Amino acid sequence: MTLINLAHNKPSNQSSSLIFSPQVDFDLTTYLENSRHLIESSLPSLPVVYIRNITLLHPFLRSLILDQSGQIWVSSRSTNWVAEQIFKATGFTYQKWSHFLQATTKQPRTIFPYVHGNLIFYRIPNKIEHHPDWINASLCSQMICSKRKGEHPIEFFIPSNINTHLNIRIPILFRKSIILKQVDSSYHLSNLWNHHYNQQLSRLHYQLDVNNPTDRQNHFFQDYPFNFKHDFPINSQHLIDFSHSLLTPLK
Repeated sequence: MTLINLAHNKPSNQSSSLIFSPQVDFDLTTYLENSRHLIESSLPSLPVVYIRNITLLHPFLRSLILDQSGQIWVSSRSTNWVAEQIFKATGFTYQKWSHFLQATTKQPRTIFPYVHGNLIFYRIPNKIEHHPDWINASLCSQMICSKRKGEHPIEFFIPSNINTHLNIRIPILFRKSIILKQVDSSYHLSNLWNHHYNQQLSRLHYQLDVNNPTDRQNHFFQDYPFNFKHDFPINSQHLIDFSHSLLTPLK
C-alpha cells in the first residue's frame, strides 16, 4: 500500500495532502500491507523522504522507509544503516560529520543535522538510543511551525514526484526543540557549503547553471517563523579543513 493508493480512496473534496504520521497514531499494520522489501543497492538513488524506526513494533523488521512517490519500503537494517548508505554516496558519513561538528563547536552532546550542499537530513530521536528517525528536509517545499505555545507540530510538506497535485505532509510533534535547533544549524551549514563550492567553481572558471541549490534552500527556509542565529560557530575555513580531512588517508 502506498500513500498515493490511500489518496485514491479519499473523497474528492478532501485536502490534496497525504498524511504520513510517524509519531502520533502510527499504524504499522496499515503501512506494511503490500509494502516492498528494500533493495539496498537502490538506496543512493532512491528519493527517501522519511526513515522510521520500527524495532519495537516488529519481530525482525527494523526500518520503514517512505519515498517521494509514496511507496513504503521495509528493511531489517537499522535506521542509521539506511541513512548512512545515502550519506556515504554523497561523500561522507553522518558519524564523521557529527564528530567534526561536535569537536569544532565543543558541543559533544548536541544533535546536528546532516548537511552536504543541498542535501539536508534532520535526526529525530526516539525510544531506541542511537537509532533515530530521519527526515529528508531537502525534498521539502514548505515547513510550517507555529509560534503559539502548546502541542502544535512542525509540519513538513514534500511534493509527490509522480503526482504534481499531491503533497506528502509529515507532522512532527515530539522533541520539537531538537528539530528547531537542527533547522537553524542547517540554514547556516547549507549556505556555507554553497559558498565553499561556489568559490571552487569560480577558481575553475566555471559558470553556475540555473539549478543553483541555494535557490531551493532559501525557498525552504523562507517560511520559518523564527529568526536564525547570527553567531553560528562554524565558518568556511572549518568546512575547508573538513573537506581536506576526507582526502587524508587514515594512518
